[in-house]
Amino acid sequence: MRRDEGKARLFAVGIAAGVFLVLAGVFVAWTPLIGAAIGLMGLTVIGLPLATPETIGWLGYRPARRLARALGGLLVLVGIWICL
Repeated sequence: MRRDEGKARLFAVGIAAGVFLVLAGVFVAWTPLIGAAIGLMGLTVIGLPLATPETIGWLGYRPARRLARALGGLLVLVGIWICL
């Protein structure tokens, strides 16, 4: 868990940018922007697979990271689906 502390700020920036773009897409009613924002959040989770301490305690460090990456991939697929 300590090795992930430095990545937390970058992770938060990526997720915050995705949330901002989702809100912007809602306000301008542009669905592809919403899908791209969800895809950005998925790419953030794939690139920086941070898991909660509870998940790490339950699964272990590596399986928790794999689960985070898998869920990030699911977010990317949802983003592509929304864009189409």
